[in-house]
Amino acid sequence: MTENFDVAIIGSGPAGHSAAIRSAQLKAKTALIDNSLIGGTCLNRGCIPTKFLWEVAKTKKKQSKTSSYAITCANSEFNFSLANSLLNKTISVLRKGLLATINSYKIEVIEGTASFKDAKNTILIENNNGNRTITAKKIIIASGAEPSIPSNINIDQSKLLTSNEILKLDKLPQSLLIIGAGAVGVEFASIFSEFGSAVTLLEIQKQILPSADIDLATEVEKNLLRQGVKILKGTNSFDVNFANFEKILVASGRKPALNKLSLNNALINSTQNYIPIDEFMCTNIKNIYAAGDVTAKAALAHVGSAQGIAAAENALLGAKQTVDYSAIPWAVFSFPQAAWVGQTQNNGQSESVEFPISANSRAFLESERNGFVKIFFDKISQTITGASIVGPNAEELISVLTIAIKNKMLLSSLKRELFFHPSISEAINSSWEVANYGAIELPLTKDL
Repeated sequence: MTENFDVAIIGSGPAGHSAAIRSAQLKAKTALIDNSLIGGTCLNRGCIPTKFLWEVAKTKKKQSKTSSYAITCANSEFNFSLANSLLNKTISVLRKGLLATINSYKIEVIEGTASFKDAKNTILIENNNGNRTITAKKIIIASGAEPSIPSNINIDQSKLLTSNEILKLDKLPQSLLIIGAGAVGVEFASIFSEFGSAVTLLEIQKQILPSADIDLATEVEKNLLRQGVKILKGTNSFDVNFANFEKILVASGRKPALNKLSLNNALINSTQNYIPIDEFMCTNIKNIYAAGDVTAKAALAHVGSAQGIAAAENALLGAKQTVDYSAIPWAVFSFPQAAWVGQTQNNGQSESVEFPISANSRAFLESERNGFVKIFFDKISQTITGASIVGPNAEELISVLTIAIKNKMLLSSLKRELFFHPSISEAINSSWEVANYGAIELPLTKDL
């Protein structure tokens, strides 16, 4: 018997479960289909697990500074196996919480691999208990992405890791080569170096974090070098002897998870290895939408969630919700963190001002000396156009400047009275003061 739904969502990551919950909030009979654990890559193999390990590494790093706070830590040691056990327990708790939320909306969660059976809204779901067929008036594809290993990389399978397998290690590798110095590569380099592995970070481009501001990338690189990470830039993997490393993490990219969907059966256009969508998240088939990493817009959980919500509202209400990709915040959990948003290159129309984190009193209290807040603005209108931050809580601070960019705020709107003292966020105001009379926290360097 074929069951009918108002909307079916394929994939339960941020895009998928956000779409499902919004659909249920709109009183739609909703099915949420996934062939793995609820929460997708973000909760189980991505954003959340890596941030837990980063917190462990951060705590370990803090122990080296406890004498500055009149605390002596005797006989403290790091247990990698225990850290992984605690990681799994934490993820299990969060997953149960997400599932409880989904169940509270009476969303039907269907375990299995979904594929399109035909062009008539029919979905075939295969699992160990047999096959099931459902139909839905509207369908949202949010099947996410998976690690991509270049075919020209020949690595001993006993050494090879992707971002999935590295989270399952039962023993800390003595040496680790990371291929790819984007956000994923830099985060794992930061974490495993702090844990005690000898880490080498390889990047084929001339800078790490190739999509970021050069000053931000340079600052993050300096901090990695201080941690003891060896960095090879402008280097191809062919130039490295893999035999010198116990484990090798390929973090050079991900690809949309499309292979099992049988998109051709539903006449869905995916000729470019992703699913093209219009500004309203709709595919070339009017009742089928897509959200998240499968759209190749920005492989970020918060973008996927926004797309999923927009897709649900557009599908069920006939709304015209869009997602603004012009100012999307990015963050990397290095030591300290780094984040950026908007236009982060000086050109003929823009310039930038910068304030050093070392001059921020709260950062000093936290024993943080490295980093900066850098704000880009239009020379004529003084409108804020972008920002780069390296420093504690960068991933939080960047949201303030994202809102400023979205609302076309002026540099002068970053008034001192808006920022609590002492706080890291004061560095945002101080950056504006650098462009004006001079930051209160910095000494005079030239005659008035």
